[in-house]
Amino acid sequence: HASGMDHPYDTSFSSRARRVLGDLKRNPNDLYRRWRHLDPNGSFWEKILREDFKSPGVEFPRSKSSGSPHDGLLERDVRFYLPSDLLEKVDTMSMAHSLEVRVPWLDPVLFEVVAHFPSTLKINGGITKWLLRKSAEKRAGWLPQSVLRAKKQGFAIPIHRWISNELAGLFHEGPLDRNSRVAPLMDLVSLRRYYEAHRAGHIRLGHALWAVLVLDIWLRQNGLEPA
Repeated sequence: HASGMDHPYDTSFSSRARRVLGDLKRNPNDLYRRWRHLDPNGSFWEKILREDFKSPGVEFPRSKSSGSPHDGLLERDVRFYLPSDLLEKVDTMSMAHSLEVRVPWLDPVLFEVVAHFPSTLKINGGITKWLLRKSAEKRAGWLPQSVLRAKKQGFAIPIHRWISNELAGLFHEGPLDRNSRVAPLMDLVSLRRYYEAHRAGHIRLGHALWAVLVLDIWLRQNGLEPA
């Protein structure tokens, strides 16, 4: 992979295999950061941010759960990932189409009851929503098998491809320009090196690069310049 890049972003098969095996040895706190953070090991921001804008005191939230590792991961999803990501996307897209959306599984009473169930009823043998699936299976005709056996689908967008292709011009005219609004915050030489390595397929940094692009656009649209 590209010189100076950290292999956690390498997209080769051997690198992915090493990451999977490495994840098996990680404690839940480290694993959660790796799954949910824009920059799992912190090297991207460490390399591109100028010293005045680094915040070494910022820590990734740790679990408050005293239960199983699964409980700890789910607890942090409820505190952070659910309200700040999934529900925000549902709310934004539903309002964009003039829809009023409710999430029945988040009924306070139901949520409190299920939250105290053992984790084996939630994730069992690698099967997520285990109790819900088993309940649906016992009610003939409630849900078709194609739904019950379907793989989990998220809100993923082709961000890695967009940053490399459709948004390449915008990225060069924005963050990578020497007069960009993020230039006072970042080392543009390092940013360009990461960007080109991403475009070449050596690393996958679509989400972190997207954050840089959005920040640059936001600063320009609001007429702001970092001091």
